[in-house]
Amino acid sequence: MGITRHRSLRAAALLLAAVCLPVFGADPDLEQSARASLAARDRCQMRMHEDAVEFQHCADALLSPAPAAMNRAQRYARLGTAYYAWLAATSAAKNGLPKAQEAALHFLAIFRPLQRQLGVPDEPLCATIPGDCPSRIARLKIMEQQLTGRR
Repeated sequence: MGITRHRSLRAAALLLAAVCLPVFGADPDLEQSARASLAARDRCQMRMHEDAVEFQHCADALLSPAPAAMNRAQRYARLGTAYYAWLAATSAAKNGLPKAQEAALHFLAIFRPLQRQLGVPDEPLCATIPGDCPSRIARLKIMEQQLTGRR
């Protein structure tokens, strides 16, 4: 991998890590999602620097067991983990990391149904990881159309 590309991916990861802070004072369930996103970042982000597939495996391991076997707090934690994984993969895809787009679509297919099941609107979920929510939500809608088109 070229030094410039590596620096770009590293810069994107550091930026994402810097803004991925819990939103205190928010809904307690969404605070659980924010904490889970931080835990996923701590466990998996370094794997994204070189290999989106390894990142996906790491995040998938954090997403077990299936939601039906989970209590409310675990379901919100799963939502936060999958949302963070989608955001990290989306960021890596914008920087040209191979397989990152596929990973982003994979995590979108995990968090979006759970988000709807829990009744969490896009804006509050987006706020669990500070950043440009209008742009992020627009990107989410575009990717959701891509995912629907693949089915």
